[in-house]
Amino acid sequence: MKMRIVETLHEPDAPLPLRALWFLWEHLSLLLFMDLMLCLAASPLAIFWLIGSPLLALWATVPLLGPAWAATNALGTTLARGDVANWRDFLRAYVRYWKPATGLSALLAGGLTVFGGTWSVLISYPHMTWLYLPLFVDGCVVTLVLLICLTGFALLSSHSVQGRTLWRVSLAITRLQLGKVLGILALFLAVGTLLWVLNATLLPLLSAPLGVFLAAVTQRTVASLPEQKNTDRCGQKA
Repeated sequence: MKMRIVETLHEPDAPLPLRALWFLWEHLSLLLFMDLMLCLAASPLAIFWLIGSPLLALWATVPLLGPAWAATNALGTTLARGDVANWRDFLRAYVRYWKPATGLSALLAGGLTVFGGTWSVLISYPHMTWLYLPLFVDGCVVTLVLLICLTGFALLSSHSVQGRTLWRVSLAITRLQLGKVLGILALFLAVGTLLWVLNATLLPLLSAPLGVFLAAVTQRTVASLPEQKNTDRCGQKA
């Protein structure tokens, strides 16, 4: 009976929520390990934030959280392909993608720094209403960079795309899967809100599943492209 249920959940026409729940249960120990590593990588953010240095809190996480998120995406891509992964693969991916992931997260941190600086000036001088325009522009740029990074980390670990090619391909893939990405973010936001009401200490458990599902969506989007081979060639040349 149990084997029949498992086979049913692995079928392509099985309900997506049931397949997602079974996936989480099947890889629960690995997901918990990745949650732990992401929390450790984000610990400087909490420390510097508590001592009143939000700017340092932002940049202190760049060399730690970026590579951890890239490693999470790498394992998410591996699991989406149906391969086996363990905690050693996470550590190897962390070391392998440390440099490019740090650069990618630094660009996002730079955009957030500019946005935060404009916001701080506006708060200090509320009569300078003209600052709302650059604040809006900064917000649009940061949002675009964030969406591209969500795809970029997955491409970084799955196709070894780097440099300008990474941003160009990430932008193209983001346009194709924007609806799916926003749907996943909305779903996790709803679950996160529920956990916040029930027990906020469970919120960190959502980080690894979010990274895995975003990487899986990117992997399937790339796999469905007719020009996937050309994209891989570009990644190898970059």
